[in-house]
Amino acid sequence: KVNLYIQPRLWFSFYSSGLLSSPLSHPNFGGLIQRLLPDEMLLEVFLRMGPAEVSIAAICCRQWRHVATNESIWRHACLVAWKVDGRRHNRELVKSDFGGSWVTMWVYRPRLRFDGIYVSRNTYVKPGTVGWNNSKPVHLVVYYRYFFFHPEGTLMYKTSPHPLKSVARDLLRGRKTKEKANVYFGDWFLEGTHLTTLFKYSSKASSQVKTELELRATVPGAYNRIDVKSLVSQYDETDAEAIANNQQYVIRDHLRRLNVSTYVFVSIHDIETHAINLPVDVMDFYVVD
Repeated sequence: KVNLYIQPRLWFSFYSSGLLSSPLSHPNFGGLIQRLLPDEMLLEVFLRMGPAEVSIAAICCRQWRHVATNESIWRHACLVAWKVDGRRHNRELVKSDFGGSWVTMWVYRPRLRFDGIYVSRNTYVKPGTVGWNNSKPVHLVVYYRYFFFHPEGTLMYKTSPHPLKSVARDLLRGRKTKEKANVYFGDWFLEGTHLTTLFKYSSKASSQVKTELELRATVPGAYNRIDVKSLVSQYDETDAEAIANNQQYVIRDHLRRLNVSTYVFVSIHDIETHAINLPVDVMDFYVVD
């Protein structure tokens, strides 16, 4: 028997549904809030919301969908998403590659998401022991890897046996996270869909961990999956001791093809309820599309 846990995303079925975006000039159109809230004020509200929330609001009615397509909303979202590239570069790129449309740039240009956490749920079999009080020859073990990215090009990384809802607070605190939480800080670099991350397990460590990943989307614009390509341990270029000892720093001292499952993006709003939190006795393996 196989139990499937599917996260409800009812608004996905409404994307690109071809709703008309009319001026809605009829005075009796819509409900009270639609008649009393002018487009200019609604736009100011949308500008203070995240892109995911605006997309959800856009399916409420034609007026909200019409306002949600305003370029100023998506210009702000794009400038935050690609903050590391600078405003000037982004403005030139949207003209040269995306026909001047910030909405098109938002959907089709690969980007990391900052409104949630990327989670890799890994399950493996661990040999057990058979004794008078233990009849399990093997144990099914689950552990998690977490990435929380920031627009400035920095990241937070954590490996833990505890599910997302138990460790999310440590990641969302940012630099205020306590040292005993075992959260590591580093940097990320994105070129197309190729993602590289660098971080150290300790500030005193002479080597850093480099991960090569591939960013992809299950639906256009989602960018909600990250596949692991390789994990590399290398000497830090700024390590003075390694240089003094004539060591070839920036060398790959080991490269492992890891059996690490794909990272799945979980929105901040879904941290407590996402199926990825289920214990191993309820959901043994989490299958990623």
